[in-house]
Amino acid sequence: MNKPIAPGDWLTRGRLRLRQLLLLRSLGEERNLRRAAARLNLAQPAATRLVRELEAFIGVALFERSSKGMSPTVYGEVMIRHANVVLADLDAARKEVDALAGGASGRIDVGTVNSIAPLLLPQALAQVKAERPGLDVTVHEGTHEPMIGLLARGELDLVLARAMPGGTLPGLQYELLYREQFRIVSGPKHRLARAKNLTLADLIDEAWILPPETVPLRQQLDLLFVSVTGRTPQNPIESVSILTNQTLMQEAPLLCTLSVAAAERYASQRLVAILPVPLKGLLGPVALVTREASQPSPAVDALIAAIRKAAETLKR
Repeated sequence: MNKPIAPGDWLTRGRLRLRQLLLLRSLGEERNLRRAAARLNLAQPAATRLVRELEAFIGVALFERSSKGMSPTVYGEVMIRHANVVLADLDAARKEVDALAGGASGRIDVGTVNSIAPLLLPQALAQVKAERPGLDVTVHEGTHEPMIGLLARGELDLVLARAMPGGTLPGLQYELLYREQFRIVSGPKHRLARAKNLTLADLIDEAWILPPETVPLRQQLDLLFVSVTGRTPQNPIESVSILTNQTLMQEAPLLCTLSVAAAERYASQRLVAILPVPLKGLLGPVALVTREASQPSPAVDALIAAIRKAAETLKR
C-alpha cells in the first residue's frame, strides 16, 4: 500500500468521490462486490477500480477478498461507518433545505425507545413546536438496538434511550438525564385496584405484562421477585408498547409496570390504578444520545434544550 494521505488532505486533494462513498455503504450491506455494484448500476470492473483507487488513496486495505465475498477489515468498518454518516448528513441537508424552501423553519428526525420516558418527548416537542410552528418533526419509535443503529448511521438527529453499561457505540455521546422510578399498575377495574397494602408476594401469581427478558428493566424486576418470593411471574405477556399495555389492562385483569410520571398521568385520567407496592431499587436511566461528530442544526439544538428542561421537571 502507498503512504496514507494525511486526513486534512483528503478533501483538498479531491480524491474522495461520492460514488466511492455510495459503494462503501452498499458493500457494507451486501458484503459482495457484484451485488453492491448492481445496486448502484455499476459494472463490476468499474466497482473494483473504485475500491482499489480508494484503498490506494487511503493507504490501507479496506476489504479482505475471498470466494465468499468481501469482508471489511477494521479500516473498512471505519470507512463504511463514516460513509454512512456522510451520506445521511447529505440527505438530511437536502430534506432540511426542502423543508425551508417549503416554508418550514427546520427539520428534525428524533428516535425514542419503546416505553421510555413517555412524557419527556411529548413535553419537549410541544415546547419546540410552540416556539417554531413551522418546524417539521418526524418521531421514530422502536426498540433500543434499531434506534441506536439509525442514529449511528446518521438517519436520526438524536435518540432518547436507556444508558446501559457496555451498550455504547463508537461515535455516540450519552448524556444521562435522570433515572426513572417505576410503579406497578392495573386496570381501574382490577380486583386489586383499591387494595391498601400489597407486596410482591401478593402479586407473584397474578397475570402480568412484562418487558422482554433482554430488557434491563425486566431483569431488575425479576431479581426483585426472586429476592422476595424465590421465583418470577409465569407466562407473562411480553410487550414494551405503552398503548398496547394500557389497552390490554382495560380488557383483562393484568398487571404492568410504568414510570412514575406515566403512572400518575394515566391514574389521574382513570385509565390505570397504581398499586401500593414498594419497588426498592427499580430504576431506569434515561439518556439523550447524539452523534459526537455532528453539528446540530438550530432546530435540533432547540429540541435538545427543551428535552433537558422537561427532564428537570420530570426528575423533580
